[in-house]
Amino acid sequence: MTFSASATASTSAIATANPNQSGQSDRPAAGRLYGVGVGPGDPELLTVKAQRILQSVPVIWVPQAGVSPESYAYSIVKDIIDESRQEVVRATFPTNDEEAA
Repeated sequence: MTFSASATASTSAIATANPNQSGQSDRPAAGRLYGVGVGPGDPELLTVKAQRILQSVPVIWVPQAGVSPESYAYSIVKDIIDESRQEVVRATFPTNDEEAA
């Protein structure tokens, strides 16, 4: 699952609210969160829409098993994102299933 702020295994992206003149926001941040499935694991099987969303968002969250050195979801989408302009955040989760991670 990958999440990016504006874009999974799932991805999502979040746009922040406009700050007031003092630089502080007087209301909660507003934006969009997309959940994008990365399918069965083959990057060529991502939908066109999933690829468009992943490439358009500023932040992408990917799940990262605590026992795994790399995120499986990230390994599927890494070639279509641009880390020079997109932030990739790894959300670590506990698991005791090293094979599935």
